[in-house]
Amino acid sequence: MEDYAQIKGFNYFLKPDYSFSSWIDFDGDRAELELTRAKAHFPLINTIRLQLSWDVHNVDPDRYLQNFESVLCLADRLGLKVIPTLFSRCPAMGNIFTDHFMNGWNWFTVRAGGDGAAIFDTYLKTIVGTYKDDERINIWDICNEPFPYAPGSYGTDRVPEEMKHIEQGEYDWMKRMYTQCKNIDPVAPLGISVLQDFGRYGIGKVEDISDILLIHPYFVHDLDNEVEKAAFLDMLDDYTDFARAVNKPIVATETCWPSQDDTWHVDNIRFTLTELKRRHIGWIGAKLHQSPEGRDELPGEPIRADGTLRPGHEVFNEF
Repeated sequence: MEDYAQIKGFNYFLKPDYSFSSWIDFDGDRAELELTRAKAHFPLINTIRLQLSWDVHNVDPDRYLQNFESVLCLADRLGLKVIPTLFSRCPAMGNIFTDHFMNGWNWFTVRAGGDGAAIFDTYLKTIVGTYKDDERINIWDICNEPFPYAPGSYGTDRVPEEMKHIEQGEYDWMKRMYTQCKNIDPVAPLGISVLQDFGRYGIGKVEDISDILLIHPYFVHDLDNEVEKAAFLDMLDDYTDFARAVNKPIVATETCWPSQDDTWHVDNIRFTLTELKRRHIGWIGAKLHQSPEGRDELPGEPIRADGTLRPGHEVFNEF
């Protein structure tokens, strides 16, 4: 089995404004420039995480597959493996909405047999099926941040009563996606990247449909706040204890909260990655390269648009 604790890298967006159309309107030169810069600044990284899109795939499946292959080839030349994320529920970059998985909520799920599973068949067979034995893939991430409607913070295990049936519908949909992927029999493990708001309860909800546990530990507070730091460390301990109990590897597929404040960001990176390394958890930084257009809702990439590194952000190389 691969040593997933050694994973280190970044989430990479072909367009930093999260536009999934970039998989059709693909700029290979831009991707090559940005990933080459990343490897130059951070020579120890070995992984990038990519957000895919089933709906954009449906526009032109052949072109989509060709562009995905181009990114895989580029990553491979640079010594990087890839974590493709098949679906997303994060509001900032989501492409799966409630009526995609709730029975009878939309005409296309009704036509697909009521549960909506069939509308994803071609996409999964094309993407996962084509690359099921491909060594350039190290993890298949089924869904980014499911259950986005739940309130609370570290350790919350409550979902509003009126949302319970939707939570169940979402779980049932992910279970179908997991089963469909397992039937394809990919070599790389399957996981689901959960919000940290649920803490241990979050990975517990999807453990039975995950070969590997995927988490998003973000520390977003003042580093002098000892109470919040203690809560964050307790959450990391809960994650590792749970992973040990179920005997599954664990990887942070998003971490190190973005910020334009260089001092806070560098200190936060060092604090977060020190604690992940101490617990033998591989990591994928939240963001990588600023958009040349300078457009971004949550700036905080370590590499500026002109390719230079922000002050102090060589800190990633310590880990």
